[in-house]
Amino acid sequence: MLKAHVPELDLDLSTLGIRPVAYKKDRFIVAIEGRTWAGRRVALAAKGFADDRAAAIHANHIALWEGGLGDPGGSIRTTRPIAVVPSLGLALSEWLPGHHPQASDAHAAARAGEAAAFLHGCPARLRPVFTPAGFLDNLDRHARLLSARAPDLGAVSEDAARRLRDLSARIDFQAGTPVNGDLSLDSFLIDGTTTHLIDWDISCDFDRAWDVGHFLTQLRRFGLERGQASDGSRAAFITAYGRASGDAPGTDFPRRVAFFEAAACLHKAYSAACVGRADWHVVASALLAAALDVTRKMGRDRPGSTADTG
Repeated sequence: MLKAHVPELDLDLSTLGIRPVAYKKDRFIVAIEGRTWAGRRVALAAKGFADDRAAAIHANHIALWEGGLGDPGGSIRTTRPIAVVPSLGLALSEWLPGHHPQASDAHAAARAGEAAAFLHGCPARLRPVFTPAGFLDNLDRHARLLSARAPDLGAVSEDAARRLRDLSARIDFQAGTPVNGDLSLDSFLIDGTTTHLIDWDISCDFDRAWDVGHFLTQLRRFGLERGQASDGSRAAFITAYGRASGDAPGTDFPRRVAFFEAAACLHKAYSAACVGRADWHVVASALLAAALDVTRKMGRDRPGSTADTG
């Protein structure tokens, strides 16, 4: 299969080794290592999907690579997309060295902020184009799923979703930006002076504030789960992002980020419940409390408002 789809690598198949990296309900990742017939080391990431996403993800990966994230000498770059095997639902890319940041590492968070701004300034046009309406439907779905899995949290999650839907009518969403869609600690690899952006499974065209708010929530969540203080990293990320992006985020950016951070708190409360760690209820409750706190502040701060949204 490899020889047929990536003949340019000239792989010596007898040297190949496969190492499992991650298995999830709908996808898996394996590392493939070996050498070419000329003796050059080759390291690939093979990501397989249970559905037909591989080709679309690979197309977005190529667009980002060609749009500025493929500069081999750049301090911010992505992995090289290599091939897609539609019949197997498999996308192949370069395997890069590095380590994922920790929630408490403010310096790494600042580098992640710079890299996120670089991604959002890329001229690549990704597909699909996600819409606020689709986002709100997804938000309501997560609230229902969390209510079904943890009925004692149902009222809080549905209240947060209701508040966010109400607030959305007064948010100036700004699509047209290439986003990772699931920006988290695992979206970055720190390798010396280079920051790698990886994982384009949910990449799309949407509002850049979603990536920013989502990453801030993930810092909060993993800080809670790992017992790490994340406030410094959150501040470092948003400061570095603002410095690197300048005026590009557009109007109402802090309010958009706050909105998406609250929404991501609800999403990740459900994720915590699904993962089922021993402390999941504590983490989910803290995330929902943060979501409600943000929505209440946004309700008080909106133009012409002097009271909470409900």
